Amino acid sequence: MKTVSMWLTHFAISRRLFCKGMAAAPFLPVMTVLGTIGCAAVPVYHGALVDGRIAVLRKELDRTHHKSKVFVVQISELEYPIFIVQQRANTYHALSVRCTHQGCRVRPSRNSFVCPCHGSTFDFEGNVIHGPAKAPLQRFEVEVTAHGIEVIVPGTRNK
Repeated sequence: MKTVSMWLTHFAISRRLFCKGMAAAPFLPVMTVLGTIGCAAVPVYHGALVDGRIAVLRKELDRTHHKSKVFVVQISELEYPIFIVQQRANTYHALSVRCTHQGCRVRPSRNSFVCPCHGSTFDFEGNVIHGPAKAPLQRFEVEVTAHGIEVIVPGTRNK
């Protein structure tokens, strides 16, 4: 016990903080695995922003929505990725992954989006189910085309 006390004194950690850390340590591997599973379950589509629009081809929609009703569109020009949600056949909407509370990236769970930072929960329409967030997730207009869908991102014009 004397060695632990010397170690705590040397690194200026209180005994209470050390005990809390030791109590949480057994759960770290479980939380790491669960976090990794949650991230791996969401398909990612790397697209391009052209004239304020992101085009997702029909074959990509079929491939990604076969596995999940939600997928992420990653665009290098945007600060935050966008979720594409398929509610029914040929009915899509797009939502920002940015939590409206303090800007953390929300993650999809079984029937909602959850903010890992402060626990806000949003339904798949982007509406707040549980705060502290008060505003819904930012929604983007989606147009269904003959070749797939286009997400319209206002205020962006490039390429």
